[in-house]
Amino acid sequence: MINKSDTIMQTNSADSKYKSELVSITKNAGITATGYLLFKLFSFFSNAIITRNIGASDYGLFVLVTRILDIIIIISSLGFATTIVRHVAYYYARNDHERTKGTVFYSLKIVFIVSIAGLVLFFILSPLISDKLFNRPEISPFLRILLLSLPFSMISMIFLSTLNGLKKIKTTTIIRNIINPVIYILMVGIVILFNWGLTGLMWIYIFTASISAFLAYIHLRKAYLNKVSDHKPFAEKKKLWNFSYPMLFTQLLITITRLVPIFIMSFYLTNADIGIFNVSLKIAVLVSFTLEAFAMIFSPVMAELFSKNDREMIRKLYKTVTKWIFTFSLVIFFIIILFSDTLLSIFGTEFIAGSIVLILIAFGELVNAGAGLVGNLILMSGRPKIIMVNSIFWFIIIVVLCLILIPPMGLKGAAISVAISLAVINLVRLAELYYLEKIHPFKMSYFKPIIAGSMSFFITNLLIGNLNLNNFLELVIGSIFFLILYTLGNWALKLDEEDRFVINIILTKYIKR
Repeated sequence: MINKSDTIMQTNSADSKYKSELVSITKNAGITATGYLLFKLFSFFSNAIITRNIGASDYGLFVLVTRILDIIIIISSLGFATTIVRHVAYYYARNDHERTKGTVFYSLKIVFIVSIAGLVLFFILSPLISDKLFNRPEISPFLRILLLSLPFSMISMIFLSTLNGLKKIKTTTIIRNIINPVIYILMVGIVILFNWGLTGLMWIYIFTASISAFLAYIHLRKAYLNKVSDHKPFAEKKKLWNFSYPMLFTQLLITITRLVPIFIMSFYLTNADIGIFNVSLKIAVLVSFTLEAFAMIFSPVMAELFSKNDREMIRKLYKTVTKWIFTFSLVIFFIIILFSDTLLSIFGTEFIAGSIVLILIAFGELVNAGAGLVGNLILMSGRPKIIMVNSIFWFIIIVVLCLILIPPMGLKGAAISVAISLAVINLVRLAELYYLEKIHPFKMSYFKPIIAGSMSFFITNLLIGNLNLNNFLELVIGSIFFLILYTLGNWALKLDEEDRFVINIILTKYIKR
């Protein structure tokens, strides 16, 4: 017979562990959110500088070339980026340093060799890709310059993924989201100052990738490798490949899927249209920026909990984290709807044509945020093949939609395709997660930020309608006013217990400082 006091102690222990995990996730997510937000702001600023100096048409060409490089990077990575995070987190949680080191060194060797081969192969094929695939021969010389960054990008990816698996979130965030974009924006300024044009912008990629690889190695050696130098690395090659090859196809499909509208637009629309669409997309993805912030710590934590078979903890953390992601996402979503034209005009008046595109994609990203890190959860449960199948399904949906909608509707058709495909794939993932693990992210408190956000939106919209200020001043004042109303609205509707717990800890630490 189970003693009642033992049951109470077990319950208190589980609750204490839950709160401890929440604090850890919040702390690291706060670091990554700050870094990711800074990264997006730097990206926003650097893209605004570029577009205002080269125009929508040349910017569209720049987008097309760099997106081709994105696909080549995914191919060269062989799916090892996510594989490293998952296996390093898994082995490190069990203090298995031999397999942890083996995962890193084996992955580094394979990916580096493939990146060199990829550089040579695609360097040779670049005229064929430019002429036959995109009917834009001017792409080839730019692509060849970008390919020189490939080995450095792969080395950086291996080391940063390892740091992520070791939960060195602060280091990863500083390198990836602060140092890299700061260097990039400084280099953009130099390129524009000396009028080096698109060619100069391409060389920046080589410089930033090499700096990133160097910094990531230095920090990994200091944080981990020097401490386990006496452990002989051992790689479970079969396990790594069994996990990585589905991830290669998955990541490749996800990358291509997100680029499908741009590639299909290249056949029907102009470079300027591609530039306008890409700027709208860059702003819209800010809606779900908290997904990225939580993903870096959420994935290794979930991998560790799955290794301990702690399903109840996974369920509770997923619900809470998803509600937080959705709550923050609503802020960006409503601000975008309120000030879409003003946000786009920062890049130049010709980009205002993308206003409806921005709003439509922002809605799709809100649905994406509302499902939370459902894909990461399925993946960290050890089911990469399901993720791969989902990616194929998502790819098919967006290709069909783009082919149907882009020719007659142009930019709007591309945006509708993105929004619908995001909504459908997330509904599928949620259904799969519930079927496999009997887990879903929803609870009644989801309605609180929706109510608070809707009321704040209508009041802010009325206020802005009665002001006669400069557009950018309205953006600043309106955003601050909305945020204040939204915060007060959520507080008035009463915060959940875990929300109050985490906020109290944050405030206590802040007051102590």
